[in-house]
Amino acid sequence: VPFALQAIYPIVAFGFTLVLPESPRWLASHGHTEAAAAALSAFRDLPEDHELVQAELQDIASAIALESDGGSWGSLFRQGPSKVRTRVIIACAANSMQSYTGINFVEYYFPFILTNSVGLGTNLANLVSGCSQIWFLLSSFVTWYYINKLGRRRLFCLGNLGMGCCMIAVCITLWKDSQVSVIITVVFFFLYLSFFTWGWMSNMWTYPAEILPLHVRSKALALSVFFQWANQFWTVEIAPVTIDNIGWRTYIIWAILNFVCCVIVYLFFPETSSLTLESVDFLFSSSNNIREVVARSEEIYLNHS
Repeated sequence: VPFALQAIYPIVAFGFTLVLPESPRWLASHGHTEAAAAALSAFRDLPEDHELVQAELQDIASAIALESDGGSWGSLFRQGPSKVRTRVIIACAANSMQSYTGINFVEYYFPFILTNSVGLGTNLANLVSGCSQIWFLLSSFVTWYYINKLGRRRLFCLGNLGMGCCMIAVCITLWKDSQVSVIITVVFFFLYLSFFTWGWMSNMWTYPAEILPLHVRSKALALSVFFQWANQFWTVEIAPVTIDNIGWRTYIIWAILNFVCCVIVYLFFPETSSLTLESVDFLFSSSNNIREVVARSEEIYLNHS
């Protein structure tokens, strides 16, 4: 029954794809200029001859011209004028770093963690684990509101700092090993799940698509998702081993990794929430290095805020 129920959602999603319009960028890149104008007009709820629609169409055309070197797999590893290789590395890093937050470690083995690290009974551990999924869902509603208000970089850093601090708190409470510390540990695990939801869950899927150039986006996204699952494999595999061998010290690893991820985001992840996809192309092509891109994107974001 649980497997059968999951079939409902892809069937519904498939039904919606039948009426899903093609994106203006795809239409323009395949020479369907009039269809692109009509689609963009519908998306913006403006007439086709409106100056904003025409300006965006021109930006799309300019970006396509900039990315005219083709979209082969080999082009993912060539830098080119729009810094393709750098942007692919950032997208792959974003997907990899989601696993470094420790979310798969916690989610896959939460009942095991609650039983073997925290000391709960099996039934209570399963009940708390089930409640955590409801908490996960409720926390995600906050992300819907803030994802475009705080910007991508701030949400990433907020998630990493929050999760890192929660893991430090879990280390301390497990080390104390008292009845009160058991309750506090569970509270910090729930708070950890909230910080992941606010900082990385939806943001991670949004950011790589925004940072990648149009002509390699589908292939580069596929590559970045490969990195996500490859890193998820080892983070899940080490869970029972580390808990059995080093106990509460396991969570020091995840605290450190979260803080390291925060530094990487701050130094090398440009802000994209205030930029159109074409603006991201122009920003990379007109900058000398990634630090310059980060600084200029942050400046644009602050001016738009």
